[in-house]
Amino acid sequence: MGYDFSITHYLKTTWTMARYDYRYIVKNPVFLILTLVGVLFIILMASTIGTIFGTSTYPVTWKMLMIPGTTFKFFLLILTFLFSGLLVHRGSITRMGGLLDATPVPNWTLMGSKIIAIIMMQLTLLAVVMLTCMAFQVYHHYYNFEIGQYVIHLMVYGMLGNIVWLFVAIFVHTLFKNYLAGFFILLTLFIGLPFLSFVGVEQAIYQFNKGPDLDYSDMDGFGYILPF
Repeated sequence: MGYDFSITHYLKTTWTMARYDYRYIVKNPVFLILTLVGVLFIILMASTIGTIFGTSTYPVTWKMLMIPGTTFKFFLLILTFLFSGLLVHRGSITRMGGLLDATPVPNWTLMGSKIIAIIMMQLTLLAVVMLTCMAFQVYHHYYNFEIGQYVIHLMVYGMLGNIVWLFVAIFVHTLFKNYLAGFFILLTLFIGLPFLSFVGVEQAIYQFNKGPDLDYSDMDGFGYILPF
């Protein structure tokens, strides 16, 4: 039986390798530790975010969603920068690069599987955020979860910026042979870009990976921005 060189076969190979890389990520102790620390930060921030002038309020969904954008996103991008480098250089790290280069698999299959694995990791982290916020709401006897709002903010709108950073991470790691060097370059970019305003770059059009905020109102939902 001959080897199948069809696009369908390569797409199946990409998905199989992506699942393999995804399991490699979620079983890594660094992933588990940073995820746990991120969850603890969410709980810590949630315990104070509902207080207005010393008066406790219900942990409504839009308040809970203020937390991931300022707290958990840092941990998500740290894991994205780290594991994108580990996956890109996994062949050289495990000394299997020569064997991978000899396989009859196109480069887009190998790279595509890594991108899909990182996206799956990001979605997993956002699902952890959603479940943590919902558990906090249950703890305070608030049961109007508004799951649709979680999905739009985290899984749809929030993922746009995460995917942009993913492609930047892949690009940087392909330029550096050492994944730690690429990681620190990406970390420097992530921390340094917001400070461009101090050197005169203040126009919104020059702010990297920034878009309009997704405002939500209890009266008209997302208003004119989204039709729900």
